[in-house]
Amino acid sequence: MLDPANLDKHDLVSVDQIQTHSYPIAGISDLHDISVYSFFPSDAMVALLVRATKEMPKDPGPGKSPAGVAWRDYHNYIAEFDRNGTYKKSVELPMSYQVSQLAVFPTGDFLITGFDTLNSAPRLLYLDSSGRVVRSLDFPAARRTADNSSSYGSVEEARSTTALLGSIAFTPYKADILVWTRDGSDPILDVGPGGTSREIPLETPPGFVFVEMISAGNRWVGHFRSRHVVQNSPFNPVDYSYYELQPQDGSLASKLLLGGASPQTIACGGDGTYIAYKRDNDNKLVLLTADQ
Repeated sequence: MLDPANLDKHDLVSVDQIQTHSYPIAGISDLHDISVYSFFPSDAMVALLVRATKEMPKDPGPGKSPAGVAWRDYHNYIAEFDRNGTYKKSVELPMSYQVSQLAVFPTGDFLITGFDTLNSAPRLLYLDSSGRVVRSLDFPAARRTADNSSSYGSVEEARSTTALLGSIAFTPYKADILVWTRDGSDPILDVGPGGTSREIPLETPPGFVFVEMISAGNRWVGHFRSRHVVQNSPFNPVDYSYYELQPQDGSLASKLLLGGASPQTIACGGDGTYIAYKRDNDNKLVLLTADQ
């Protein structure tokens, strides 16, 4: 593990070996025919959001999956691994939603997104560690307004819901989870233990959109991209910028000035120094340090 305090500012360090752990689906002993929707690492565990069955695969037939299990026997689960890659248990979720994303609180509670097909609506749910739904949360106000502009059950509404769920992302912050949307300027939802929440407006630099949130100790770092960047265009450092954000009100506190080889993303931060990474021409991981 590299200690940022021992690195000179803007030094580049090539890393040939990185310690990794695998979280094999085959290690999930009590579930079968597993489809993985998302995963989330916390300090205590790595959790996978999956759809699976506890029934053993049988012969295919009418009303059954290709694995030979009745469709009604498939449910949503959270599969929990410890940080060393050992499977611990599965938690069944008591809803039939089409689940999409997952976050884990330090308390062991969960936050998930999904699509409620019965009511044709996107959902953001706070669950306790046993999988029980504690409360349903509202998405940030800007997205709620946009989603309500389409008529119920319309193709436009379905597209809007798909776009919303696809743009939602989670970032851990202290004991909370930050809920934010990519490629826009929607407010940030700060969800705390027990499902308490507050909505924070997001300030963006003129001509830029918000693409990534990084928490760094007591600070937030926002990654922004120029609105003029088109998909699959070559990376140009001038089209991207990093700002510290005030967690209290979402305002821009200061811009991070990156020297040397500019990174494509910041991985973490602490003690006033940010650690970023990119790949060099030999496909090695290069770490960089950056000052505020």
